[in-house]
Amino acid sequence: MDNLCYQYKYDNQNRLVEKKLPGKQWEFIIYDKLDRVVATGPANSPFNDITTVGWTITKYDAFNRPVITAWLPGQVTAATRKTLQETLNALTADFSETKIATATNTTVNGVSFRYSSVAWPTTGYHVLTVSYFDDYNYPDAPSIPATVANNDQPVYYNTTIKPKGLATATWTRILEASTAYRNELTYTLYDAKARLVRSFTQNFLGGYTYTDSRLDDFSGKLQYSITKHKRLAADTELTTKEAFTYSDQDRLLTQTHQINGGTIELIASNTYDELGRLISKKVGNTTLAPVQNIQYNYNIRGWLTAINDIGALTKSGDPKDLFAFKINYNTSSTAGVNALYNGNIAETYWTSNSEATPLVRGYGYTYDNLNRLKTSIFKRNNSVNNAYDENLTYDKNGNIMTLLRKGGSDVTATSIDDLIYSYSNNNITNQLVKVADTSNKTVGFVDSAANVNDDYSYDANGNMTKDNNKNIIEIRYNHLNLPTKITFASTENIVYIYNAAGQKVQKIVNETAKPAVTTDYLGGYQYNNNVLKFFPTAEGYVEPSGSSYKYVYQYKDHLGNIRLSYDKTFVIQEENNYYPFGLKQEGYNTIKNSTNDALRFKYNGKELQDELGLNMYDYGARNYDPALGRWMNIDPLAEKYYGINPYAYVFNNPIELFDPNGMEVKYVRQEGQTRKEFREMKREFKRENRQLMRDSKTHRDNFNQLKDSKNVHNITFSRSGGSVTETVGDINRNGGNGTNMNIDLSQKGSENEFVVAHEVGHGVDIDNGVDSPIEMSSVSLKDNPNDVIQKTFDTNNQNKEVNERSASHTENIVRGEVSNSRGVTVPLRETYTLEIQYISPFSGKAGVKNKTINVKNESYDYYQKK
Repeated sequence: MDNLCYQYKYDNQNRLVEKKLPGKQWEFIIYDKLDRVVATGPANSPFNDITTVGWTITKYDAFNRPVITAWLPGQVTAATRKTLQETLNALTADFSETKIATATNTTVNGVSFRYSSVAWPTTGYHVLTVSYFDDYNYPDAPSIPATVANNDQPVYYNTTIKPKGLATATWTRILEASTAYRNELTYTLYDAKARLVRSFTQNFLGGYTYTDSRLDDFSGKLQYSITKHKRLAADTELTTKEAFTYSDQDRLLTQTHQINGGTIELIASNTYDELGRLISKKVGNTTLAPVQNIQYNYNIRGWLTAINDIGALTKSGDPKDLFAFKINYNTSSTAGVNALYNGNIAETYWTSNSEATPLVRGYGYTYDNLNRLKTSIFKRNNSVNNAYDENLTYDKNGNIMTLLRKGGSDVTATSIDDLIYSYSNNNITNQLVKVADTSNKTVGFVDSAANVNDDYSYDANGNMTKDNNKNIIEIRYNHLNLPTKITFASTENIVYIYNAAGQKVQKIVNETAKPAVTTDYLGGYQYNNNVLKFFPTAEGYVEPSGSSYKYVYQYKDHLGNIRLSYDKTFVIQEENNYYPFGLKQEGYNTIKNSTNDALRFKYNGKELQDELGLNMYDYGARNYDPALGRWMNIDPLAEKYYGINPYAYVFNNPIELFDPNGMEVKYVRQEGQTRKEFREMKREFKRENRQLMRDSKTHRDNFNQLKDSKNVHNITFSRSGGSVTETVGDINRNGGNGTNMNIDLSQKGSENEFVVAHEVGHGVDIDNGVDSPIEMSSVSLKDNPNDVIQKTFDTNNQNKEVNERSASHTENIVRGEVSNSRGVTVPLRETYTLEIQYISPFSGKAGVKNKTINVKNESYDYYQKK
């Protein structure tokens, strides 16, 4: 049960207080009297000089906004959780922190901040982040300019006109020793419509990166941006300017790039068809003489089928294509591969100009009934030769049991991996403990012949701590389960430094008899031993070249895999071709005309950490081994995917899916809903949402918060024929503070817009952790009425009412803003009818009934002019 089950425990208020994920220790949650999560644990120490565990702490202001996060050392058990919860239950005041109005700071464990410290805990904690709102009164606050973007963009809010309700700054600690206080300070400036016009980050080395945005006064579209960067305060400033043009349908037409006032470089010039699909993109140099003119084709369903033409890289009037890619869904020319009609990909083909005579190579794919990839059949010049085949089998929980891989040459089929996976507790867990390779080859996966014991070990949080095949003897992790130090048997090591938000800011590789190599990650600008190596663009990257700069462009396939990098002179820097699970194919097209660190970014566009033989991809939240097709850590969002084990990569379907980091709003097609229905409703939702974001600042801020959230918010659509007076929708948690949000698009006129506003309002409450939890429903309890006490229902009913009043208040604010924007009076929501639970006094059985509540706040002026 502990190895395979998700387990949950609740308190007498139906709040989740303990949980256990498969392969992970019990976790504990503590709440304050306002039902806000204030502590979770056990959490590893964020600091390299403290090895004990503790609690991660969140402190809030009176508006339920998280203002301070911290780490509190201490014992974390079920008993200590109970004791601490009782302590918080006994408190009668001081639940929130208050912003200090004067230039006076509070200092706790060496960190100063401009809030009180009266909410539990008041001492003993180590501050990790501090968030400021509503004004520009905080330590080291800047002077606010009247304009930005070369004096072309006005700044509205300042120390006099205060940005009420807006985030203004964040202090983020760099995680080193507990007595080290290096940090990043980020602040934002806004225009009169609360649109961001400057984002400034002072990095932990003393330099900075900031971007000024010139916005269209009416639409808010970005006209151009200016980014200035320094690694150190004493360095010479690097300035880049990007300019954008749009079609009448708000589609991006052109994007240009300029460095230090030099020559303007075309990044992309786009052309669209009548359906709004991108059909061509000119890249590099100028619009009249681009380096590449990339063509895109789609099928009738709108799915990408081709990037350029694999049969004709040279076409009249265009520069010679350097790369082409083709996708087949419901057609197949590979023996044993069926045409597929469920969205799975049947075949892929590619070719490039890396060779004097370009060859077309490809794969045909087969899947099991769970859409897991079974076989990948390699083809060369339209003939199957099996040179880079992969064949996999799985257990019922999605763990790979065997993997047969061929490679080394695209001419003959040679087995390089014949892997057998073993899992702990006689294969009744998800934790891989040994991989045996009977091929005895030294390419692909390398099995250490000297190791006859288990290959892998794990900590209590399910993180891999040893890999004997790679001679890794220890991996240490911080409170975010990110690796901080990987030590090899030779005492060589890799040290990672993060900020408290989990972003990697530095990597130090210590190799025997060689100088240490330090890599700094500064907002996209990457340095090696203090020397700038590259910074990214929308179509590739820029690298220093003597006293000037060199643009490098990249072809990517449908998964974001970087396939081919090239410069403006058509010189290919590197080509990458991959096995389905991400291992790079070796033996053909091995051209490499650059050693720039930017070329380490390959599969899914992620960084391959190949130092000291580590050979894992850094995805941000986890690390991935492409030779094994598995993660080395448990999925932080494992509760979103109960049906798959938390180490499996993208449901074992890497041909169609990829893992971007889990930090986005995802649109999900419901079971039984056709693709056409889903596509039409998604299009309708986007239209309604786009119009609403244009006319309501509140909704725009709310939806953007969900998009940028670290939590996952899934949106589904339905039509149930709801009445025009009711906001129809549903929302529930999907684990953590994420949501599954259903939008009912059955309303008349403009009412669908306010369905969206209402449910997004719920989503923001949950994302902020300020909703009132509803843990039980009468539907699940009807068969056991004797186990239900009316008090439980009363609590849930009250929490439902609180949640609906909050979302309805948000909806009415949006209605008022829409009224002002469109010059028409949109009626406010007066009432909301909700379903409440009760125990029948006659039958003793559980049931539901409707209750109508008044939701309009009579003391609030919803139509006020902003």
